[in-house]
Amino acid sequence: IPHIYNQLLKNNEFEKADEWKFLNQTLPYFKEKTIKGLAEYFHVVPGSIVNKIINDNIDDSIIEHNISNKERLFEKIIIEKCPNIKMIRHDRKILEGKELDFYFPDKKLAVEISPSKTHNIIESFDHQNCITKKYHQNKFTLCAKKNIELITIFDWHNWDKIIEMILNKLNSFNNSIYARKTKYIEHERISNDLFNKLSNWHILSLPQNFKRNNQISELNFNGMTVGLALWTKTKTKNIIELKRMVFKPGYSITGGPSKLVKDYLQRHKNIKKIITYSDCDLGRGSVYSKIGFNLIETSKPTLNYYHPY
Repeated sequence: IPHIYNQLLKNNEFEKADEWKFLNQTLPYFKEKTIKGLAEYFHVVPGSIVNKIINDNIDDSIIEHNISNKERLFEKIIIEKCPNIKMIRHDRKILEGKELDFYFPDKKLAVEISPSKTHNIIESFDHQNCITKKYHQNKFTLCAKKNIELITIFDWHNWDKIIEMILNKLNSFNNSIYARKTKYIEHERISNDLFNKLSNWHILSLPQNFKRNNQISELNFNGMTVGLALWTKTKTKNIIELKRMVFKPGYSITGGPSKLVKDYLQRHKNIKKIITYSDCDLGRGSVYSKIGFNLIETSKPTLNYYHPY
């Protein structure tokens, strides 16, 4: 912030320098109170405006500054649930200029909060470098090259579920169960109870084309379901698809993914290959590589159409 102030003085823009220095007092007199408008007025990147309004605690005065509110909520949750975790805000060094909203160095985990209002191909947070179709994928790829898992939160994601997943990655849960202490159970049909668990626990809920007669693998601990895997048949007899894998919210099941897959294969000797898909918005799918999956390909990014109502 002092750098911008000094730069304005250097350019003989004394009035703007005072307005920047005392933005919390001068903001009510601005006709244009959007991040884009303020960035153009002060000749700075939008990220500098974001940092300024956060530091000056004036985000409520900025029109449509919903990203700050969402980020603050996320930060508040992390501080409350993971008080000892190291967290870096708005880092621009790791990706050599590209910003990461949140970075947890000890876990090699980054989180981007991307409201569709500002993260789309028409209207961009960074008006000098409009968001392209590959914008989010490129940032994901840059993180992957540095062995960083990037989670991108969009408006259409279920906030509570994705926070639950992130907290699990940060190891903030006290409820930890070893998979070897669980019992493997297999169901040939999705009961109402299993249907509700899959829908409520998994970030993406159940797939639209699911069928009740799909096989379900369950990990049970003292009568309590703690893990589920949904299997769907493919056109090839000896190939099965792992459609969903999810664990009880608030619990960390150490070795759970491995047991669900290995026990399924032990019961179905005819299965020669398992295929699955991982949503890159939600990380690199590192759990699959850990239990023996090999990456075949990464698909091209697709457009999502979203309306808040």
